[in-house]
Amino acid sequence: MGNADLQVLLGDRVARLGESILHERAIDVARAEIEKITPLLEDMAEVRKWARGTGIAAPQVRANKRVIMFGYEPESAEDLGPLCGKPNSAPETILINP
Repeated sequence: MGNADLQVLLGDRVARLGESILHERAIDVARAEIEKITPLLEDMAEVRKWARGTGIAAPQVRANKRVIMFGYEPESAEDLGPLCGKPNSAPETILINP
């Protein structure tokens, strides 16, 4: 998928370089709010998957919250690591208020 295709697919869901939300300090997620951010986490995961990225922060999907998500799963044998042919991977990890 090319950048133009990705831009059409994601539309205004993703903040672009230079937008003010990317320069603001994100707000802590209150303990009582943690259960309510599931839709945000799902949106972040979807955008990260579409973009084939390894990580994403909530402000990138226009949510001014201190949440980041990262992980990596190899897609093919070409992505295998140098040690014994084992895949380089990192489990999906979510950090709230890092």
